[in-house]
Amino acid sequence: RFSGLPVADPAALTLTPAAGAATEVARPDGKGEWAFTRPEARKGQPADQEKANALVGVLNTLAPARVAVESPSPEEAAKLGLAPPRFQAALTPAGKDAKAILFAFGHPTDDGGYVYARGPGSSAIVTVPKVAADRLATEDLRDRTIY
Repeated sequence: RFSGLPVADPAALTLTPAAGAATEVARPDGKGEWAFTRPEARKGQPADQEKANALVGVLNTLAPARVAVESPSPEEAAKLGLAPPRFQAALTPAGKDAKAILFAFGHPTDDGGYVYARGPGSSAIVTVPKVAADRLATEDLRDRTIY
């Protein structure tokens, strides 16, 4: 398991692709309903509560499968898609001085079942299940409720 997890009631979830704008949903003090804070065009709109909570669960339970490189060089990190990262996700705990817990995701492994990643507070490159990274990278958090 990564350090700093689980975050019981996060105040914000931020998803940032390498190219494009970040999506962020937040809730006051880690309680209540998720609403968009980014991008600006969606600011204040409700988010899909089930999907936002599910993504928090994905990050809270994400665990390294193996350590790929303990102390990578900048060249190794770039080769594995982590300099710069292909995608980032962050959980921000509730609280005035809380700091975001950041995850970075890179290229898939040769077998295709995992992606290279960095967890919070570590320079080591590990592998995590690709299905988890894909869900974080592709989930649409817009609330689809019609009525």
